[in-house]
Amino acid sequence: MKTLKLKLLIAILLVGIAFTGCNDDNDDGYISGPEDITIAIDATQAFNMKNFVASFEQSFVSRERWAWNFSHEYANGKAIETYQHLKIHGKFGENIFTITHSYNNEGVIISSERSSNPEFEGDMVVFTYKYDLNGFIVELTKTSDGNISVVDFTYNDKMQLISKYQEGNNYNKEEVFTYGSNGEVLSYSVSYTNSNSNSLYEFTYLNGKMIKEKEYYNETYNNDVNYEYDNQGRLVKSIWVEPDGSNEETSSFIYGEDFMSESQIENNLLYNIYDYGLKMLEIKSWNFDYNNGLFEYCRTKEYAYNYNLQDVRYVTKKEFFNGSPDNLVLVGYSIIDSREATFNKKTKESIYNAAGTKLYYAEFVVDSYGTITATNWFDAAGNAYQTNDFSEEEQSWIFVLVQ
Repeated sequence: MKTLKLKLLIAILLVGIAFTGCNDDNDDGYISGPEDITIAIDATQAFNMKNFVASFEQSFVSRERWAWNFSHEYANGKAIETYQHLKIHGKFGENIFTITHSYNNEGVIISSERSSNPEFEGDMVVFTYKYDLNGFIVELTKTSDGNISVVDFTYNDKMQLISKYQEGNNYNKEEVFTYGSNGEVLSYSVSYTNSNSNSLYEFTYLNGKMIKEKEYYNETYNNDVNYEYDNQGRLVKSIWVEPDGSNEETSSFIYGEDFMSESQIENNLLYNIYDYGLKMLEIKSWNFDYNNGLFEYCRTKEYAYNYNLQDVRYVTKKEFFNGSPDNLVLVGYSIIDSREATFNKKTKESIYNAAGTKLYYAEFVVDSYGTITATNWFDAAGNAYQTNDFSEEEQSWIFVLVQ
């Protein structure tokens, strides 16, 4: 009888080891990675932390999955927070989104809340899930600002996501993925039943990095995008080329300690520069204006952020330059002095010359819908000023600056 009890005890211990052997355990039993334990939900669903993570990481950014990755903060095998990174921009793409997971009493993730980012999706997003019997996500419901969308997932035998299907009020959307031997996405297609339109993207990789994207629209070759990287794996150039080579657009990236800069060039003309800080938050933009290919002026905007405001990102300063794109000459600038509270619309803006002398200021009337309905001008001393009092030279830059 004692021998039988001993054999039974050993059998129970072996079963326990089998269920926990896949976990990333420390010697004291603490699980540092995702636990691999399946929790039954009902006859058609179960939850498994390891499989939740594997399916969650395939759920987003569709065509640009190659550019993103995820990291997770675990507490004894449970993901508490997930961080989504735009990895191709190094530290400037870290923690673009923070996703916080909520569990029920059985240890099943029932919802996740994703933080907002005004450069990508401005509103907070809540996800809820349905699972298969292995704990992979098979249905994701996304709720944002009162809008709800439901997406169904299908996997292959390697549990790679091969299709996403969304049924909308006015359209049905299907996304399809194919994979290479190393698990990289080789192609991505999206089709809409209401418009009978479809796009196909084919990807080419070198040393684990995506270097070429070929696009087809309604089965017709549309364009190529070529990508180049530095020795840290950061994207330094993307080149968009039409089939006949008649039009070329290039985005070039420069990385510093405190900010990264993106320059956009089309047919050898510089059109935009964007400066970004951490989390890809835009801190300054440079917009170059041309007339028949001849440079006219550049206007800049500097930004600040306040997540308690309706318009999270807002302009604090603007500059006006003439000269040439490679030798800009400052003409003047403006400072936004005040804003109203409801819509965060500007109510006062002051104009300065290049030497920093205040010339004029404008006060704006904002209606109950957040629309500026009137602009009243004053000189630096506070005397009322009419728009036809501005010289032709002043009109050429002040009105452009303030608009």
